[in-house]
Amino acid sequence: MDQDTCDITSMLLNDSELQYPAKHTHVNSGLGSVTSSLNTLTDSAIQITCKTSGLEQTYLFRPNENAIYMGTYHTTDLELAELRFLARLDTTVVDNAMLNASDTVGMSAIEATDIYSDDDGVTASKFYSAIPFMEDKVHGFHGPYALVFTNGTAPSTSDVDFDFFQDLDLTGFTTETERGTVTGTITDSSNVLGSSDVVVTFSNDDAQYWASVDSNATTFTSPLMRPGTYNATVYKKQLAVSSDSVVVTEVNSDWTAKVPASVAVSTRGITRGVTLGNYKLYEYTIPASALVTGTNKIELSIASGSTDPSEKWLSASVVFDALELM
Repeated sequence: MDQDTCDITSMLLNDSELQYPAKHTHVNSGLGSVTSSLNTLTDSAIQITCKTSGLEQTYLFRPNENAIYMGTYHTTDLELAELRFLARLDTTVVDNAMLNASDTVGMSAIEATDIYSDDDGVTASKFYSAIPFMEDKVHGFHGPYALVFTNGTAPSTSDVDFDFFQDLDLTGFTTETERGTVTGTITDSSNVLGSSDVVVTFSNDDAQYWASVDSNATTFTSPLMRPGTYNATVYKKQLAVSSDSVVVTEVNSDWTAKVPASVAVSTRGITRGVTLGNYKLYEYTIPASALVTGTNKIELSIASGSTDPSEKWLSASVVFDALELM
């Protein structure tokens, strides 16, 4: 990668150069001059962050994976007519298109350099996916998404695992614990929906989500969504038949325990003046309303009655033995 622009200049796989030689791989036609940084994470993954006014692009490379993981954060500080990641690959090497609809090898351009045709009039485009947008697996945060290479078989979503993004603290990324869901029931007393499969969508100015509902079902649960107020709409064969407003709150952070009085030894050393320390059992009752089905997260922090000095080695300290849920 070019550290001044964050363009990908080379991609080697099994000693083969996959990068198109005439142009680089990048966001749009390149970000221009950027501020870049490189960090090695605890799992030996490499994180490259590229920042320019109004846009932050993150690249992640994990050991033993033929994948480039990415995330793009964009604000209104940078006005763009469009925003896309362009992987410019050498089609003489990467010559096995995932879908026939996007296989332009051997064709001639008929519309700019986007739409191609062969001698029989069959057209293809580098933009075709043949996948309805709601069935695409790449949404939100402008990703996270990945450029994945295999030895010939088409990659699938099972080839990549984006769970590690939850712990990266990336700008603009909303973790699962910061999201919420909506569960509801469709009441159709007039049989407007009949035996049709329906789609329930949730949308506002900042995000949109959807949930498919089989014809023989009436209940639905939304994907994990960012907190906010959404317009929930029921669609029958792409025709909106009903809508209502719903509010989504994050599934965690609904309860914070009070900080009890300290019984710590008032001295610079934890065990100073006692033999093995000063044992204390703190008990809290977590209300049922703060717990959800699935994953719950408990976050513990250290509270001190005194202001920590500037010297870090004199800050508040604690000996923690165990946490029991019962």
